[in-house]
Amino acid sequence: FAVCNGVMYYWNGTTWASLKTGLTAGNPWSFVTYNGIIYCTNGVNTPQKITITGNPASSAPTIADMTGPANKCRQFIVARERIWALVDVTNPDRVWYCGLGSDGIGTPETWGATDYLSFPCEASDEKVTGGAVWKNNPIIFTENTISMILGNNDYEFETPILDTKHGCIAQRSIQEFGDYILFLGRQGVYAFGGGEAVLISEDIQPEIDDINSTYIANAVSVADELCYYLSYTSTIGTGTVNNRMLIFDIRLGDVIGGI
Repeated sequence: FAVCNGVMYYWNGTTWASLKTGLTAGNPWSFVTYNGIIYCTNGVNTPQKITITGNPASSAPTIADMTGPANKCRQFIVARERIWALVDVTNPDRVWYCGLGSDGIGTPETWGATDYLSFPCEASDEKVTGGAVWKNNPIIFTENTISMILGNNDYEFETPILDTKHGCIAQRSIQEFGDYILFLGRQGVYAFGGGEAVLISEDIQPEIDDINSTYIANAVSVADELCYYLSYTSTIGTGTVNNRMLIFDIRLGDVIGGI
């Protein structure tokens, strides 16, 4: 699936076909899959659910509005048999969670008005900036902290803070990579493995300093089995969109270079 200029597309095996129009352009979507259904959100439009019933070459997926969390959020993650919604555009300290059926399976169409956890931040203007999953536990980032959500029910949730020195500045820089979560913080690229995050970009500080601080929150990453790719806006020139890439070879512990 892909979204461009307010249109959501799907690949039918031959070409990109339109699935839904009229979406608000310029707002990246977050996609997750749960129990064979795709759920997506962007913090602006109504969250959507996509069902694939056959071969996309002959049968287009169906898409419908989703009964989402009480507030619109920019990211979904799946952990502990639930969908979690975070980066709330109205109450940025909140992380929402969908209902849980009697069989212990999440019910993504059920979101209570009080089904959220609040993450107190050290700075009054700080907010939840993104999330990931580590060993089936939701990991919640602010700019300066990393927390974990433990427990399965409202009455037993705990939110221990695992790191009070580091956090994530760009939601879309977060990647789950083996036993680690990689992300971009104010000082560079970090690896989180359950304790205090470790800076892995100290050998390329000039390249990190090239990230335009005005647009740092727009940095985007992808990862494959070997490398972490980070796209960002360079300070060189007058660019306002991502125009440079760093490639980290995690297996070798080295930075291949920039593009």
